[in-house]
Parts: sequence; structure tokens; C-alpha cells
Amino acid sequence: MKRLSETQRARLAERSVIRQDNFGDVDLPRLPEIPGMSSVAEGRYLYWLTSRGYTGCGAVVEIGPWLGRSTVHLAAGLRDAGHHDVLHTFDRFVWDASHAAKLKRKGASLPLVPGDDFRPILERNVRAVYPGLHVHRTDIRELVWNGGPVEILFLDAPKRLPQISATLAAFGPSLIPGVSVIAMQDYQHFPSYALATVLSTLGDRLEPIHVVDEGSIVTMSVRAPLEVHDAQPLDFNFKAWSKERAIATWARILEPLHPAARERLEPGITMLLHDLGAVDEACRIVRELQARRPMAHRWQKHAGTSLYDRYRPLFEAAGCEPGSGRAGAGTGRDKEVRTRGRLGRAAYLKSRSVARRFLEMMGIREPRAAAARLHHRDG
Repeated sequence: MKRLSETQRARLAERSVIRQDNFGDVDLPRLPEIPGMSSVAEGRYLYWLTSRGYTGCGAVVEIGPWLGRSTVHLAAGLRDAGHHDVLHTFDRFVWDASHAAKLKRKGASLPLVPGDDFRPILERNVRAVYPGLHVHRTDIRELVWNGGPVEILFLDAPKRLPQISATLAAFGPSLIPGVSVIAMQDYQHFPSYALATVLSTLGDRLEPIHVVDEGSIVTMSVRAPLEVHDAQPLDFNFKAWSKERAIATWARILEPLHPAARERLEPGITMLLHDLGAVDEACRIVRELQARRPMAHRWQKHAGTSLYDRYRPLFEAAGCEPGSGRAGAGTGRDKEVRTRGRLGRAAYLKSRSVARRFLEMMGIREPRAAAARLHHRDG
């Protein structure tokens, strides 16, 4: 690699600062409204990453752009930094039922049916901001890269062991030690525990530098070459690990994270242990975590999905019922989160107000706390 210019060194220095926040100091330009799963804070981060931290030493690659919400933030940052031909996206671009379900949760819809090609929608969404976008159609497990060095690798789609392994095998050799970063959507999302688990096997070759609060992205700096020659190295196969190795590894994964990120990711060890056959130990840890810091609401969000059937003992240990929006265990905060989920914020606040006025009429002191108890009992 050529010697970095003064400007490149300054950008690299800014990007190398360890940050664990919501990047609220970043001002976004006007961008198209594109439905997607990334948060506002994650959008600010991705824009900052390419507008302030990109040096131009390699390509910017995104795996799994879907409709382009995250892509357009990466693209806008590159555009504003004067780099117009370096962004690559990879996807199958085949619409399926899960895509429609995600859109529905966002209050949106598209005239697509399973099997349709949604690549034209991605391109329409992003090319208005970044005409030089390179779009590649492929299955993740069949990824091939011969485009030279990669400076920023953004992983959105890979969540399972085969996909993660294939991605690292395809792009690992092109990452530049001391310059490149791997940014991972859903790293803090505990059902995606495979992402953190596989990356942990690379040891000191990766170092966490950015954690997006109010989101799930964690970014690792590449410190040494990632020569992943096999499509799935034996050490990546965590399903062959012992219970003891899993627990020790998870402690190392959590150690560098700040408390809020650690809380979001921590239940992942229970799913890993469950998949290793250590179900009793996994349930014990769920109950231990619940006693220390109630988090039934975190589990309940997934109780209406296929995860409930796969990890039923863990959901039951957390006090959750399938798709009910109710959890048997939890503090007032857990109950408040669940109640808001059922009613919506406006209806929730209205019901709290009605309960409060009723108790005030009855002459009960501390009406706010009492109203909350009345509301939760009747809710």
C-alpha cells in the first residue's frame, strides 16, 4: 500500500478514536426516506464513517443492502467526501415473505410478491444520491471478490455461521491491517449471537472501536491479516465447542462493551448454550440475568417469531408466552414497555392519565405511582 497522505492520516486518526455513543454530533444531509431496519443513530454513524473516516485506500462494500436505507447513508458520506465510484453492494435481490413482514412492521408496503426482483428498487433509491453505485447479484454463500483492497466492509445480511464464514473467506484477504474496518449490523442483537461468536475466533486480529448506542452496529478495526482460506474453518464451528469454552468466549466478547451494549448482547450466551445442548445451564443464566436486571421485555419482542419454538425453554425461563405481549416476570419498567407495545404510545399515555385522575379524585397520595400500578393491573 502506498504511503498515506496527510489528509488520509488525519481521516484515519479520526476514525481510529474509540467511540461508544449515538453519534448525535453528526449532521445528516437531506436523504430519501427509505424503509429499513437501521436506526437514525446508525444512519448518522454510517454517514460519519464514510464522510469523515474514509481514506480512499480501498473499496466500500456492503453485504445485504435490502432496499438501501443503510446504503444511502454510506453513499451520501462518500459523495460528500468526493469519492464517487467506490461503493459496492451484494445481495440476491429476491423478495420473500419476511421482507413483506418487515415492511408491514414499518407501516409500508410494496407491490411485490415472493420471488420478485427488488434490485430496481434499491437502485432507484440509491442512485439518486450516488450514481456510481456497483450492484452485484449473488447468494452470500457464493461470494467472490476480485476488486482489490477493501477499506470498509459493512455486514448487514450475514447472520448465520455458513454466511459469515463465506463472507470472511471472500473479503478477509482484501482487508488492510491498520486501515480497514468491519462494521456489523445486529452485532448487539442477541438472537444473532453467531456473528459475535465467529468473529471472536479471530482473536487480536480484530479490535472493537465503535459501538452505536440506540442501534446494533459494532465496528472492528483490522489489526492483522485475515487469511481465511477455507469456506468454513474448523474453529468457526462453535457448535462443536464445549460449554466451558462458550462461557469463557462470551465473557471476552462482552468485556470491551459499555454497559448498555453489554445488556443488549448478553442473552446471546443462553442461545449459544441451548444450541450446544446445555439447556439447563442456559435457563439458569436466563433466570440469573432476569434477577439481576429484568429484561423480559427484550425476550418478549421475539416471542411472536419462530425463535419461540426453537428456544422455548429460554423464553419460559424469562417469563414470556408465545406472541402474547405478556411476560410473567419483570419490574414496572418491563410492564410499562409491554403495555406501550400493546396500546401504542398515545393510547398508553391516555390510559395512564385517566387512571391518575381517578386516583386523585379518590384522594390517594402519590397518584403517579399508584396510577401506574392500577394501569398495569387492569392492562
